[in-house]
Amino acid sequence: MKRVLNLHRIIILSLPLLFMSCEKTGNYGYPSKQNFSNDGGSKEVKGNSYPYSIEIADYNGHGKSTSIHCAGDSMIVTYQWLTLKTKKGENKFTLIAEPKKGGKSRTLYVYADIDPKEPGKPAEIKVVQ
Repeated sequence: MKRVLNLHRIIILSLPLLFMSCEKTGNYGYPSKQNFSNDGGSKEVKGNSYPYSIEIADYNGHGKSTSIHCAGDSMIVTYQWLTLKTKKGENKFTLIAEPKKGGKSRTLYVYADIDPKEPGKPAEIKVVQ
């Protein structure tokens, strides 16, 4: 009898873990923040799914974007000091920051639309240099 009760407890306690594993990963697996030194450089960023459109914007929402519907096999976006490059259909991209010549830090935001069923809910990466 004790053995059956223990088995039921194990099953009941493990059910929430089973259901939680089926949920989407926050930010589609992409990091929420990337930091660059004043020297700039490049960093590869990976997530769970590939983006169908990408935008780089400042705090006020001004920026540049591209989508999977553009010609070629790559998507490249440049805004101010940051460039993003990715191959269409890949769940990774490269961020390239130009060197900064002193002064205070600067910030841009990368928005990657991943799931067409969830418009307006992109992966968001804050890029700080």
